[in-house]
Amino acid sequence: MAEFLAKSSSEQVPTSAPTILARELARKNPLEAIEWADRLPQDRRLAAGGEAFAEWRRSQPDAATTWLNDLPLGDQRRLPYFQNAVKVLAWDPLAAEQLAALTDSERAVARGVIKTMPLSEDRRATLLEVLK
Repeated sequence: MAEFLAKSSSEQVPTSAPTILARELARKNPLEAIEWADRLPQDRRLAAGGEAFAEWRRSQPDAATTWLNDLPLGDQRRLPYFQNAVKVLAWDPLAAEQLAALTDSERAVARGVIKTMPLSEDRRATLLEVLK
């Protein structure tokens, strides 16, 4: 399936297929999942890689964060991958603890993401309070 999606055009498969597969692949081998996502057509590459990274960060936050921070500053994956991880994290019951551990610059990005998410007002307020 991974090879089929990597070689298929965007018109041939639903937009959700690569992101679903990326999450599944990341549960087994996150780095391979991200490498696979990098081979997808341009219009699906960042979304699928972001899903793989978010899944990795959910299960292994330290390793995933180290990998992301080690990317070159100009790497186009840095911001969208982090933003996607925040979106996934916002729904996690333990989000407050992980958000509190972010750096100041990461907190600023996370605040921007959470402000635009379809969360209940109570949940949004709780998360934004942690990010102050």
